[in-house]
Amino acid sequence: MNKRNVVREVASDAISQIECSLERIRMLSASLHVIKGQLKQSPDFEHLAEVAALAAYSADDWHNILDCERERLTERLDAQAAGGNA
Repeated sequence: MNKRNVVREVASDAISQIECSLERIRMLSASLHVIKGQLKQSPDFEHLAEVAALAAYSADDWHNILDCERERLTERLDAQAAGGNA
């Protein structure tokens, strides 16, 4: 396997790992939003609901960051495969 193919394989594997991470973060975020909703129903748990909201926001933000990185890597890999400089 030549160097270019090795680089493409490593990049493709990295993109796959990012996609798996995106799915896990999406599930975490959904769970946190449900927990937040349940906690908000009781005044006794108002502060815990805010903690859950903060955690959900953080998960959503991390999901967005990783998704942008996945798109950037995919575009660079596609450009390299097409013979361009990326």
